[in-house]
This record gives sequence, structure tokens and C-alpha cells, in this order.
Amino acid sequence: MNIKMDLFDLLGLYTKAGVNIAGQLSASIVQGFQRVFVVDDSLKYNYFRDKGIAHAKSRRYRQAMGILRQLYDIDPEDAEVALYLGVSTMKTGQREEGLDLLEKARLAFPDNLRIVTILALAYSQNEDHAKALPLLQKLSAADPADGDLLYRLALAQHKTGASEAAIANLKKAAELNPEDSKSARLLAEIYQQQEEQKAPAKPVKKAEPASEPTDATEPKAPAQPEAPTQAD
Repeated sequence: MNIKMDLFDLLGLYTKAGVNIAGQLSASIVQGFQRVFVVDDSLKYNYFRDKGIAHAKSRRYRQAMGILRQLYDIDPEDAEVALYLGVSTMKTGQREEGLDLLEKARLAFPDNLRIVTILALAYSQNEDHAKALPLLQKLSAADPADGDLLYRLALAQHKTGASEAAIANLKKAAELNPEDSKSARLLAEIYQQQEEQKAPAKPVKKAEPASEPTDATEPKAPAQPEAPTQAD
């Protein structure tokens, strides 16, 4: 493992190994101790894993990426590293790459609902409801009493044309949380759209042909002069 370590990392590694020398040794002594104290790769990995995840949880996403990317290259089967690397990548403006990392993690760990949750929310924020829908269905099946999740599922169903299923889930969400105004608003919106679709279209009134206008300024034909009468 070639992750660059500073003095504090070294002290952290020693502490993690059960050697509490942090407040006892000067930097020069630590450097000398490093030559005789061997830290194996497993201990290094776990130390930097904790550090990278802590950066991500504290929203220091660029610092997290620098560590987690190296750990992911070492062990792509680490679900937590993959999750936080995907989130950190998205949060630093590389959204498509972050989504790709999370998709790979979801396929590698299909039972990890944390990964499914983050990915479903990311797709919903992108308004990619078709991709969010199966993930939300899986999450709702695992926790059917989550009213907010039912609302998100109903929204995805409505946006993908399954309005009747959306209505059913919005009614469940309203029962679970009667004060949830967003579910009531979406339900009213769906009903209104359905009524508008049922209403017969108003016939278009055919325009009558317009009569030719009479131009008042058009000169009239002069009256014919009367024939002169013969003088007696």
C-alpha cells in the first residue's frame, strides 16, 4: 500500500495497533521507532479506511476521494469504501462517474440497502424516475411502514405512467402520516389530471364563411339621364 503517510497517520496507526505513544515520543523518536515497528498492510488499510470514511461523513469529499480511490483499487469488494467513494465522487461534481461506481456496488452487493437507498435518491434527484422505480420498490418492500418512502415510490410511479399504483401508495402514506401534506398534494394533482383526461373535448365551432364586405367608399354608378322629351 503506497498511501502517503504523515506523522499523525503514523501515530494513528500505532494507536490503532495498541501502542499508545502519541503523547510520549517526539517526532525524531517516532521516526526511529518506525524503523523497528512493522505495520502490516491490513492494519494500514483499516486505518485509512476509517480516515477516508470519516472525511466523507464530515463532507470533506475531496480528501475522502484521495484516500478511498486507492483503497477501492486495492479491494473493490469493500462495500463501505465503494459507497462512500461513489458519494464523494458525485459530491465533487463527477456525477456520472459517481453513479457508475454506485451501480457497480449495487450489483456486487444487492442486499446492501444503504447502497440502494443512496442510488435511488440520486436517480430521483436527476428525475430519472424509470431507474429509481425498481430501487424504491425494493426499499418499500423492506420497510412498508415508511411513509416518506411510499411518497417517493408513488412519485416515481406517477411519473412513469402507473398512476393507479401511485394513488394506492399515496393513500397508504396518508394513513401512516395524516399530517404529510406532500402526499395529499400529489394525490390531488393525480386526481385532477385524471378528471381532465376524462372530460370530453369541446367541439371546435366551424367558422361561418364571411360575406363580402361592402366598401362604402366604392363609387356608385351614375344614374342614367332621362330621355329628353320632344318639345310641343
